Amino acid sequence: MNETPVSGRAAADLPPASFSVESIKSVDQLSSYYLELERLLERIERATSHYQLFGIDRAATHEQVQSAYREVVSLLFPSYGISAAVPVGMIGRMERAFDNVTQAFKVLANFKRRVEYDNLSQSKPGAKTPAAPPPAQPREAAQAAGHDTVEIRRMAQQKEVFTQYSKSSINENRRRTERFRLAIPVRATGHDRKGGRWSEIGQTIDVSRTGINLRMRKHIKFGMVLYLNLPLPVKLRSHGYSDSTYNVYAIVRRVDPPVRGERFVGLEFIGEHPPSGFLETPWAVFKTAKWLGHERRRAPRTVRREVVWVEYFDEGSRLLGREETQTENLSRAGARIAVRTAPLDLELIKVTAPAHKFESFAKVRSRFLGADGAERLCIQFVDKEWR
Repeated sequence: MNETPVSGRAAADLPPASFSVESIKSVDQLSSYYLELERLLERIERATSHYQLFGIDRAATHEQVQSAYREVVSLLFPSYGISAAVPVGMIGRMERAFDNVTQAFKVLANFKRRVEYDNLSQSKPGAKTPAAPPPAQPREAAQAAGHDTVEIRRMAQQKEVFTQYSKSSINENRRRTERFRLAIPVRATGHDRKGGRWSEIGQTIDVSRTGINLRMRKHIKFGMVLYLNLPLPVKLRSHGYSDSTYNVYAIVRRVDPPVRGERFVGLEFIGEHPPSGFLETPWAVFKTAKWLGHERRRAPRTVRREVVWVEYFDEGSRLLGREETQTENLSRAGARIAVRTAPLDLELIKVTAPAHKFESFAKVRSRFLGADGAERLCIQFVDKEWR
């Protein structure tokens, strides 16, 4: 991989629950999907209330609101094999529909805002939900060969909008900015080298001014760049303050092994523009500049070489390979190791140090090529701490 330093600038009625766009294979099924989509778009465009957007009653429970939202977005954003055949004239309508249902969900999913909305709508019947303009989308990238690695500098010259620290001293806070536990919908768009462009609707676990933690089902790689659309609070934005949704590029900084089909993904915002090289090879692995601030690990690592055996496992817990290597630095919570045969699609590793009678599964938090051409894995122990 060549490392090139750059400056990164920085759902008419709902379909039945059994209806799955992923299972559409025949022409009849495809026609049925487009019919349902057209009915949905017409309903959203004619809706005069947030409830009509989802086809639900004003007495709908919180769970029913969430279920209706998921069904809507699953129809608006099907798998790539279906979305690639959507007529160009319908894409803009789908984007506007997504903006409207996202705005409606923000209100109906929040008890206080829902009460305020109900009181207001009763005093002003017939008020139609405004349609927001479609967010900008990254244009289709040209096909290119090879795996590129590009360095991204963190949001250079970006105006700071909101900063808050959980402790009295900056040096006591491990994170650069405070995180807030907030569950909001996110549409993540990415690219696979073979499969092309894809989109998935996920939900945040927490948010901050510099990034989010997100629940996703898609198997993505550390270092990928994704295009996000989410109703992020204005005080946490760095641009698009008047837009209904926040549109931003972000790099994958952490990917946890899947649990019951979902994985936690940590994303760091890059900015409203993609990094150099993204439009040519949007499936490439990118990297950020080295962190030069204070130590942020709970357990600081020290230079220490220990012989370890490493076993690699995939998403189905199948063994992919095994090799003997050494740690380069070590702490009670994790280590950095130099490896030669680590598979690209590994999900979890097992580390064994016979001399210390130590054995633990570990998550891969980062991976990169060293100056000597050997790959490094930065890992976090899962089962136990190193003693």
